[in-house]
Amino acid sequence: MTEAPPHYIQLKPEHPTPSEVFNVSYKAILVVEAGSTDEWRTLVCNWLVSTGCQYALVWGAACEEWEDRIDETSVMFEIGRNGAYSGDAVLMTTHHKREELSEVFWFSKNCAFVDGVEFQDVLILHIAHSGRATELLKAYHFA
Repeated sequence: MTEAPPHYIQLKPEHPTPSEVFNVSYKAILVVEAGSTDEWRTLVCNWLVSTGCQYALVWGAACEEWEDRIDETSVMFEIGRNGAYSGDAVLMTTHHKREELSEVFWFSKNCAFVDGVEFQDVLILHIAHSGRATELLKAYHFA
């Protein structure tokens, strides 16, 4: 299956979450190049989970904290929806503290799969003070 080009969203720290809603299962690659507060990180993770993210790959600043927050948010989202945590809802997360970003892009394209889930979209969520859309989309393409 040929993968469609990813979507790119640059999000400045502490700014409102994007208005885009995917309504399909998608992978998100968080390229974190700026710090943020815990509260704002929670808002972004709520947005990811509520818009259909099923696999989140996190690279960059505080990537372990981002991964933990996505995991926590996913569990709380299921409890809020079903009244309890069953473990049935799957949102895979990985952090890539020691890898190059090109390796994360390669991993997304070649290894980031979930049984029974067909990803409709890929999102590069770039958390930074300034955007690098062309550069990151090109790097993803060639990974």
